[in-house]
Amino acid sequence: MKALLWKWGLLLFCLSLLSGCAPLWPRRVPREILSSTDLLQRIQARNRRIQSIRARARVSINLGENRFTLEELIIVKKPDSLRVEAFSLIGQPLLYLTTDGKVFEALVPSENRLYRGEAATKYLSTFFSFRGGARKIIPLMLGELGWTDDERLDAHYSQTDNLYIIKENTPEGSRRIFWINPFHFAPVRATELDELQNPQWEVLFANFRKRNGIPFPTDIEFRSSSSDRRIKMHLLEWEINPSLGEGTFRLDVPKGVEIIEMK
Repeated sequence: MKALLWKWGLLLFCLSLLSGCAPLWPRRVPREILSSTDLLQRIQARNRRIQSIRARARVSINLGENRFTLEELIIVKKPDSLRVEAFSLIGQPLLYLTTDGKVFEALVPSENRLYRGEAATKYLSTFFSFRGGARKIIPLMLGELGWTDDERLDAHYSQTDNLYIIKENTPEGSRRIFWINPFHFAPVRATELDELQNPQWEVLFANFRKRNGIPFPTDIEFRSSSSDRRIKMHLLEWEINPSLGEGTFRLDVPKGVEIIEMK
């Protein structure tokens, strides 16, 4: 009898764990298929709940035949502030990078140099796998969507994918496509096509976990369609909407470091 009760108790415990995780698992079909207007409102409501994030992540970088694995501290704040501190797996500092939306700085300890310039697309693109300035990259790192004009959007629910799909056509002729989880309204995939509808970049979001009641992707992968570059971030620890100091997104320059102004 005791053995039977123990087995039933273990079963109930496992079922309780599964029921607690269930909201993060997409069901086959949502109870209600939202209109495009209601869908966009739900997405925007989720976006407003996340203003910043501080995370410790393991980052895998694939540059063709070259592959690296790093430990990183990543701090992101909307609309365009970013700090990255990269270390080798044995703790050796490799890179400190910041932008506050106006100034871009990158300190490379092995060179004893600090590179400084405007927070322009060409600098950030060096460290990420697709073209785009801070206002495009940073929202994606927060698991957030951004679009310019509601009238250019086509949103519908895909019975095949069991996801909402949003397509945005830009005035320049390019197109962005977002695949949306139908229960917590976060993106699970985003891609951009050029004027000829050739893929330019893709971002994948996976393994959602709740923090502060908000499902957040613990795996984010950036892919470039024009090269073999891949960057995958796996969040080990993360905090949503942390308290950040005024100097978070500027570097303290050590004495003796050569400063190189980038034009």
